Amino acid sequence: VEQCGNGARCFARFVLDKRLTAKRQIRVETKSGVIELDIRSDGQISVNMGAPRLVPADIPFQATEQASSYAVDVDGQIVDLAAVSMGNPHAVLRVNDINNAPVHELGPKIEHHPRFPARVNVGFLQVIDRSRAQLRVWERGAGETQACGTGACA
Repeated sequence: VEQCGNGARCFARFVLDKRLTAKRQIRVETKSGVIELDIRSDGQISVNMGAPRLVPADIPFQATEQASSYAVDVDGQIVDLAAVSMGNPHAVLRVNDINNAPVHELGPKIEHHPRFPARVNVGFLQVIDRSRAQLRVWERGAGETQACGTGACA
């Protein structure tokens, strides 16, 4: 795994619990680059995942040029999605209602789509309003999961 937001938070908790450092801000080098972990006074841990990468080759995603969304043929159905890397590849599809989103139907098909040569996590995003959204995620190699830190960032 190139990057995992929730895993980074678990790492920070481990370091804190084992008293491996007294620092409240930790910089960690990962396979995808440096991330910053902040252990707050209330015990909560936040992660600065860095800026999203949108260049297709960086995701990786096969496209002739960078765009805000891409039309992808999934078994004869054209699906509009955004492609982004947050240290690992994500495809994000906007849906009207996450409760009726085709997570189990489209998730594995997009995960293994040839335009994503390293496979991809697939987020089904419902925008509630300008400050709230809901997300269901099909994670590559795991299926639908209850939470995805990098997916929330994507």
